[in-house]
Amino acid sequence: MMKKFEFQEKAINELLRYTINNMDEQHIDITFSAPVGSGKTMMLGKYMNTLITRLKSLDSNSDIVFFWISPGRGKLDEQSMKKISNMSTDINCLLLKDILVNQELKSNDAVFTDWQKLNSDNNIAWRNGDFNGLDFILNNRVSKLILIIDEAHDTSTTEISQNIIDKIDPFLTIYVTATPKDIIGKHINVEIDDVIAEGLIKSIVDINDDLKIEKNSLFVDNLIKKAIEKRNHLQELYKSNGSEIIPLCLIQIENDSSYDKDKSSSIDNCEKIKNKLLAFGIEEDKIAIWLASNKSENLKDIVNNDVEFLIFKQAVATGWDCPRSQILIRLRETSSIIFDIQTIGRIMRMPQLHHYTEQELNKAYIYTDDENFKYNITVDEKLKSKIRSELNMSIIKDEFVAEKKAMNLVSEKMAIQYSGLIDGETLYELLYKVITPEIKKLNKNVKITRNILDGDIDSEKFYNNEFEMEAQKQIDVSEKDISEKFYYYVKKIYNKFNISNYLYSIAESSKINRKEFRKMFLANKEQLSLIIRDAIDKYENSNLKFRTTRIYTIPERSYYNKYIDSMDNNYIYNKLPDFQFLYDNDIIKEPEYLFSKYLLKNKKIKCWLKNGDMGEEFFSILYNVKSQETKITETLPFYPDYLIITQENELFILETKGFRDIDPHTEFKYNAISNYLKKNKKCFENYKKVVFSIVRFIDEIPYVLINTNKYISNLSDSNHWVKLDDLF
Repeated sequence: MMKKFEFQEKAINELLRYTINNMDEQHIDITFSAPVGSGKTMMLGKYMNTLITRLKSLDSNSDIVFFWISPGRGKLDEQSMKKISNMSTDINCLLLKDILVNQELKSNDAVFTDWQKLNSDNNIAWRNGDFNGLDFILNNRVSKLILIIDEAHDTSTTEISQNIIDKIDPFLTIYVTATPKDIIGKHINVEIDDVIAEGLIKSIVDINDDLKIEKNSLFVDNLIKKAIEKRNHLQELYKSNGSEIIPLCLIQIENDSSYDKDKSSSIDNCEKIKNKLLAFGIEEDKIAIWLASNKSENLKDIVNNDVEFLIFKQAVATGWDCPRSQILIRLRETSSIIFDIQTIGRIMRMPQLHHYTEQELNKAYIYTDDENFKYNITVDEKLKSKIRSELNMSIIKDEFVAEKKAMNLVSEKMAIQYSGLIDGETLYELLYKVITPEIKKLNKNVKITRNILDGDIDSEKFYNNEFEMEAQKQIDVSEKDISEKFYYYVKKIYNKFNISNYLYSIAESSKINRKEFRKMFLANKEQLSLIIRDAIDKYENSNLKFRTTRIYTIPERSYYNKYIDSMDNNYIYNKLPDFQFLYDNDIIKEPEYLFSKYLLKNKKIKCWLKNGDMGEEFFSILYNVKSQETKITETLPFYPDYLIITQENELFILETKGFRDIDPHTEFKYNAISNYLKKNKKCFENYKKVVFSIVRFIDEIPYVLINTNKYISNLSDSNHWVKLDDLF
């Protein structure tokens, strides 16, 4: 694993705990839901590997085999197998055809296949011929079987799929999805906010950013022009942030019914859009096409090449990852457009697995010509809250503009300095430490063929007897080709600093010359890339974090997924959020819901707003807490829930907790509040009084902690916990 993220470790541990605690059961189910971009495959790979290790350490008599089913398109089973095999030497990764040849399932085997290879009794998988079919192999296994169904929302609930699951007869079925339609068994869920907080996915999706929908014949042209301008602007921002990322714009064309008859309609539509791009000055080689009947050559390396626009119909909806994708143009279908989470997911990943100081780079953008667009029901409330359009936008009421202007608070957060300022000596030492033992294990005498160079066939297959003849048939490549590909992959690992000379120096210290090392690297690029990236992550995380501040003022616009049609209230914006949707893991956040109701009824309050949970545009302060696991003191942000201005021009900044405060960090947050008030007195000169504290409830009545420098958890302490009403 390149980098540890707390939400991933938590999910992996939940999977392990539930599996091990139920090893004696005949059949159990888990629904494992996690947003696109959270690293589902990586988490499952670590779960599989750790489960094998744990069962050995527990002296368990249970041997495990894994059976992994992917959707039947895009060779997703092979992609998943490659990812898992790169992560673990304990798991024996195989395709279905390998098992049919081997005629057995052995302990620690992991079989990867797709639904199309299984969904008929006539498929070769189930037939008995020269070899026994899958029925025979499954019935004669001695190990417990764990079935993993990837993208489970797609096909796992059909009658055919259920029959296949029954035939496989797993002890545990794990339904893996970003969009669970139904929760089956134990629900283990990764929150989208946790993934955003780690910088793995974009924080916001803007729909028709600064673009008004106008019903005229030129609107599609204007929409495409706007998307082109946005793409070019983003590329300039990447450059100014020291990155060479080329943002990709996806264009989803009409899903015309005549496509299935002769395919001509979609092709005409594709050509129409392509010609518009050419007319707007986009070079032809910067446009890629992905239709069933028309795939352009430049699709092959689209993750890394300089293509700027990709025209598609439905191909990228599931299982396709190109992290530099950032803009989606969605053109009107015959019926009202539906944004599906799988399509939105294609533009949600962060290309370098971190957020940037320039906030526009942390957003995804959708442009559509449908004024009645809506979200698919599979887009959950948490993702909807990240999607911004005119439909879920509210603006500050005219009567509260003065309050907006008066509020100028120092907002604190942690950032990572991504720049060319590298401490070369420290980075070299880290790389030397991790790479030296690895390259000593590798064979110097590597023959590089075109297939290895282009990554079409795994290099290790060329070094066993079975594939020796196949290797000899491959076309040799020149030293120039090898050198160019070496620099290409090294730059792909880390494009902020040239580490190739460091790698050469490390190789030479192990008596490996540059020519040999380039070949060794290319033959083992997946393995070495992970090791190098992991070392760089450690370097960046330990050396480049710093505190940053900005001036927070109330945002001009607010976005919320669901509003109540009520103008007669003291909320600062012109639409009132439905606070029953302030929930976590499908449970209403009772303190926030109660407090919002209290604020709406209180005549002493002039106006108030609900602060966001994360993001540059919201108010946050930093606090320090020591990790129980690592004993390392971390600096983290927290976002106080409410900003309140009374009729007497008093400012209340309050963090809500329940009657039973289950947040282990409350004490550290309260300490940070005290320090913040001392440091930033000038921020509050516009207000008659400032109260910045914790609020908790007794019988639905809010109490606030005051007049103490340390956190007091006991609500019965009436000297310090007082009714909020008494402070107004």
